[in-house]
Amino acid sequence: MVILKKVVLTSIILWCYFGNARAQDGSGNKHQTARKYFDGLYFGTSMGYQNIFGGAFINGLDLLAQKNGFVLEFSPGWRKQVFNDRVMIGFELQFGFTDGDLKTVDPRYQWEVSYENKFQRGFGLTAGAVLGTRKNTLLYTYAKITNRSFDITFTDDSGFTHHQEDRQRFLRYGLGIERPIREKINASLMVGGVYTDYGDLETSQNVQDRLDVNLGLIFQF
Repeated sequence: MVILKKVVLTSIILWCYFGNARAQDGSGNKHQTARKYFDGLYFGTSMGYQNIFGGAFINGLDLLAQKNGFVLEFSPGWRKQVFNDRVMIGFELQFGFTDGDLKTVDPRYQWEVSYENKFQRGFGLTAGAVLGTRKNTLLYTYAKITNRSFDITFTDDSGFTHHQEDRQRFLRYGLGIERPIREKINASLMVGGVYTDYGDLETSQNVQDRLDVNLGLIFQF
């Protein structure tokens, strides 16, 4: 009877030990800790078409030109999964190279106006919901303050030129979805718009609503 008790007690101890070991090494599905796909430092890169617009201030009028242009952007940042890893909040910086050259004609003086831009920068906030049983799908919203600087050249009929600089600062906002595709690498799709406010300044036109569409890859450290 004593031997049977020892065997039972030893079996219970071994079962508890190996059961705890399985929970720690992830082999026990019940106690396995879900991987965090959207937590910590990251480095992102994206490409797509964004709403690009510039202004030239001529005799009290801000003469605007606009197009959808190609942008290649890099975004180092940090984010955190909270509330049982179901909510994500984050912050990022942006540095981008743009196909941002624009042209228009001032109808008052028939001046040709050229706007040259190759670079943009900014910062932004992100927040979203982590979905799925594996917590591997992120739906999020973003808000980014973006700056673009333009070198502007006016040319009249006689060939006379005048130079000016202009800076556009505005809000980019939208929605995105992100999922892992390989170890520590996620893919994302972002769709959004821009918001501008020129206050009391007279402009030649309003900035049109045009979608920003970007595809990205994120390396999650």
